[in-house]
Amino acid sequence: MAEEAMKSGAHDFLQKPIQLSQLEKSIRRAGEIVMMRRELAHLRSAQTSSTNFIVGNSPQMKSVYKHAQRASAASVSVLITGETGTGKEVLARAIHAMGSKSKSSPPNRPFIAINCAAIQSTMLESELFGYEAGAFTGAEKRKHGLMEIADGGILFLDEISSMPLDIQAKLLRAIEERAFRRVGGTNLISVDVQILAASNRDLPCMLAEGTFRQDLYYRLKVVDLHIPPLRERKEDIPELVGLFIRQNNAHMGLQVNDITPRAMQVLLNHNWPGNIRELRNVIERAMLFCDGPSIDLEHMPHDMVIHPK
Repeated sequence: MAEEAMKSGAHDFLQKPIQLSQLEKSIRRAGEIVMMRRELAHLRSAQTSSTNFIVGNSPQMKSVYKHAQRASAASVSVLITGETGTGKEVLARAIHAMGSKSKSSPPNRPFIAINCAAIQSTMLESELFGYEAGAFTGAEKRKHGLMEIADGGILFLDEISSMPLDIQAKLLRAIEERAFRRVGGTNLISVDVQILAASNRDLPCMLAEGTFRQDLYYRLKVVDLHIPPLRERKEDIPELVGLFIRQNNAHMGLQVNDITPRAMQVLLNHNWPGNIRELRNVIERAMLFCDGPSIDLEHMPHDMVIHPK
């Protein structure tokens, strides 16, 4: 009987007469199993929703996603452009996820991201390519660079417009030769890395100014993906709001299920200078102050609700 019960999905089997201490332990274990299943469902939902975050309902984002799929299958260099907060790294991670599902791609291939604007120009070369022991003062032992760590996967170069010209030249050579030398080293290290680069600056303008290399620009721009600002695709806002509500419910332990039409209209009327990042923060803030099942005007930032009707 116990074996048949467990096969049918029972968490435990208790014999009579039931001891309360044993019953309490069994219930606690069952509760833990239920919680783990819920957390797994949230994780799966978050992985699925990351694609929805990219797609949206607008024709612009459907086109971006279609081209991203092609780029992931071919493992070519991709240049992602768009204003701050539009989701350039999210798109890069979506390309990585799509490529990982391909039969031709190795399982668990790495995704390594580096923000070129956040690292001092003097340190950027060693971060990318690594260095040998004794290459400079303080280099006590060999360090593997991010390009080497990303071998077999993706290296995402965020804010590549901040990269100094001399490092741009070395990056171009590494991409073309699929090999590089560590700082202070002489041996060539071969790698198979897909390069994804992102910028919120006008790279063609930088080409004209001479602050970005033309040859690197066209080498990165095998596939060019431009994410339009949120103000140009407001039809995606309802879907994004639903996504952020689901994510915040899971992360914050809330039970907000909806947003009122008048609160949604406030979101649709806003210009969104901070793009999707700003929308995500607004929804998180609204849910924090929401005690009921629906987000309403009183939960929205005051500067967005100037003259509510």
